Amino acid sequence: MKENLLVSVCIPTFNRFKYLKKTLDSIVKQTYKNLEIIVLDNASTDNTEELVQEYIIKYGIKYFRNPVNIGAENWNKCVDLASGEYIALYHSDDIYDSQIVEKETKVLSNNKDIGAVFTSGYHINKNDRIVNRSKLSFIKENEIYYLDNRNGFQKFLDFGCFLICPTSMIRKEIYKEIGNFNCSKYKQAFDFDLWIRILLKYKIAIINEPLVKYRIHPKFAYEFDDEPDGYKVIDNYINNKEYFDIFKNLNLVKFNERRKADRFKFAVRLFCENPDKSLNIIKTLNKYGIKYKIIYILFKALKTKILYLFSKLLISTSLKLDRLIKY
Repeated sequence: MKENLLVSVCIPTFNRFKYLKKTLDSIVKQTYKNLEIIVLDNASTDNTEELVQEYIIKYGIKYFRNPVNIGAENWNKCVDLASGEYIALYHSDDIYDSQIVEKETKVLSNNKDIGAVFTSGYHINKNDRIVNRSKLSFIKENEIYYLDNRNGFQKFLDFGCFLICPTSMIRKEIYKEIGNFNCSKYKQAFDFDLWIRILLKYKIAIINEPLVKYRIHPKFAYEFDDEPDGYKVIDNYINNKEYFDIFKNLNLVKFNERRKADRFKFAVRLFCENPDKSLNIIKTLNKYGIKYKIIYILFKALKTKILYLFSKLLISTSLKLDRLIKY
C-alpha cells in the first residue's frame, strides 16, 4: 500500500452541530495520516461554523460554506473539491472506527480492479447507543467480499441497496469516468444509482467489519411518491436496452416481493401520519389489491384516539411483512 497516497475525507453537513464534534474527533484520530479532511457546510443555521474553527486551527481541516442550501448537490461539490486519489464520503453525524480509512485504502491500493469499497457497521440512536448490527447473510464475519456484474446485480435485486453509503471510498478517477451523483433524477437513491454505475465497470468490495457507528434518526421525511426510489433506479437499468444482456437472466421474484411489501408499509405509515393525503394513499393501497376504504372513511369521520391506536396497529402489522420475505 502506498503510505504517501492522499485520501480525501469529505463530510457534507447541514445543521449537525449536535453530532459533528464526535464525527470529526473520530476522523482526526485515524491511523492513516495522509488525509485531506473537508467539511462542506450546506448553509447550516446552527453553530456548525464555530465548531469547525477549532479543527481548522488544530488539525488543518478545510471548511467551505455554501451561501444557500443546494440540497444533495452538496455531495457533488465535495467530490469536486477533493484533491486525493481516493475520496471517502462520510456523514456528519456518524462515528468512525480509527482504522476505517487505513483498511479501505489498503483494499483499493491492493486491488486495481476495485472501484469502490464499503464496510459494515453498527446502528446507533441519538444517544450513541448501539441498537443493531448491519449484517448480510451472504458474507462471512470479517470477510472482504467482492461484488461484480455477475453476482452484484442479483444481490441488489434480492436485498436492495445494502451498501452503507457513509462508508464509501471511491477512486477519484472513477468519478471522472462515470460522473458524479445524479441528484436531479433521484430524490433519495442517487447514491444507489452511482453504485450501480460503478458495478457496471468495476468490482465493489465490502469489508465485513463494523467500522462505523451509523446514526439512525427516528423520523424520516418521505420524499418519494409511493415507494423508495431505489426501485426506480433498478427499473431504469432493467428497462434499458443497453443493459439487457446483464439483467435478462436475473431472478426478480424477491425484488417484486420486497417492492410490494415496501409499498404497503409506506402507504400505511403515510396514511397514519398525514390524513390529508389519505385519498392518494388509499388509491395506492387499492392498486395492490389492499382494500382499506373503510379505514379512510373512519379516519376522516372520527379522528379519535381509538382510531389512532388502530393505525399504530396497522403500522406494526406492516412491519411484520419484512419477516415474511426470506433472504
